[in-house]
Amino acid sequence: MSKLSPDTIRERLSYVDTENLIGRCDQRFRQVYSQIQVSWKDIVTYYAEQGYAWEDAAAQFGLKTGTLKAFCARAELTFPWQGSRGWQARMRHSRSKKGIRPKGHVPPKKHYAFGEHATLMDLIAKHSPPGLSYACVHNRVTRGWPLEQALVAEKGQPLRKPLPFAA
Repeated sequence: MSKLSPDTIRERLSYVDTENLIGRCDQRFRQVYSQIQVSWKDIVTYYAEQGYAWEDAAAQFGLKTGTLKAFCARAELTFPWQGSRGWQARMRHSRSKKGIRPKGHVPPKKHYAFGEHATLMDLIAKHSPPGLSYACVHNRVTRGWPLEQALVAEKGQPLRKPLPFAA
């Protein structure tokens, strides 16, 4: 079979149903071939030549990036994945991962204590005794103290058990 043009491969890739691919790496490659009659080596080569990242090629088969890299290494395929689209794909895939903070300013959390909604820093400034730090109040709250008690207790109170609070 003659080598397919990039336009032909791109067109055929739009017909691949990645959600219904199941099985190991080689089984997925066979399923893709049966859908579009393009070998996995041609698909991976297409992604490399067009400047995409490993993540894009792996997503085409519904695989993890490391799995595709290992499979290509066993098949003795090496590609320069530093194309113009590579950094864009890496940014796109890194944004989709869990734990990535959104761009821009994240507003501070508002707490409710003593009949008002305010940030923890504002509540400490208004209601805490002198010398009580943000870290001290934050530690008290994370260890189960009620917020109002964490704000008014003197510095040096033990952090292990909250004291009984009389309002």
